[in-house]
Amino acid sequence: MVTAFFQVCALLTVTVIKNWVQAANQFEEKWEEQYRKEIGSLIMNKLEMTESPMKKNFSKFYSKSFIDRLTEEQDEKTQIIITAEQDWNSSGEVNIHSKYNTIEADSVITSAIFSVYIKSFIIDTDFIIILLKENNNIISSRPILKNSFGWIDFDVTLAFQKWTRSTNSSLRPLFLSCNTCGNRLQISTEKQHTPYLHVSFVTKKGSPRQRRKTWKCNESVSCCSRPVYISFEDINWRWVLSPKGFWTNKCMGKCDKENPDKSTCCAPLTLGSITMYYHNGDYLVYGKKLENIVIKDCGCQ
Repeated sequence: MVTAFFQVCALLTVTVIKNWVQAANQFEEKWEEQYRKEIGSLIMNKLEMTESPMKKNFSKFYSKSFIDRLTEEQDEKTQIIITAEQDWNSSGEVNIHSKYNTIEADSVITSAIFSVYIKSFIIDTDFIIILLKENNNIISSRPILKNSFGWIDFDVTLAFQKWTRSTNSSLRPLFLSCNTCGNRLQISTEKQHTPYLHVSFVTKKGSPRQRRKTWKCNESVSCCSRPVYISFEDINWRWVLSPKGFWTNKCMGKCDKENPDKSTCCAPLTLGSITMYYHNGDYLVYGKKLENIVIKDCGCQ
């Protein structure tokens, strides 16, 4: 009898919890849908539109490569400078690191330029060819005209792409050589002439929905940033080519619990922008940067 009673209680508890979770999920879905409509109205105002253009899937008129190029505009572009190790010498050998935590595994290296300061010396010809080698393998070369010494740039993009994929040591010994220069080719060892590598790369954002964000608050904070993903597909905006959607936040909570008389409220502190590529019903592609459309952070003010 007692066992049956506990079984009934357990069943009722599970049912109550299940119903509560279901109700909470329905509330969340309804709340997010309403917030998406609010953001949609804000975007329409910034685009100076009174109504949504034709609900036609314009993307089918363009190749995938074209859509991908528009999507790439939303990727994060980063540039870093990697200086050489301090023990480089004038004979032409330079050690440089090729792996950094800032370059993620799925990043795309768009360019890598190695710059080195070469001391001037007298040459008998109009120009010379300087080779940049790694372990006796030529990775780049540059023709240098007479009296054109100083900072010389070498394109090492392909080599750097291989370095980032390699599991070998990150320290790369590079060596400059010139077959017709003899021992006259020298690198400046002055501190202001430190060799360096200028790397540009793009961090792919991938599927935005997979990058689920979390609430920026805790028990001691009453004003929170509640993340929301705005999907243009979900609101049937097929006239938007790029991006597919974006993350923003909703400021939720109260301020000054201890002193409710103060006129502070939970509001956006930091705002960001997005760049939209879209149609206006005329088969032309428009691009516009929408300022202050993304809420990045919330606080009491």
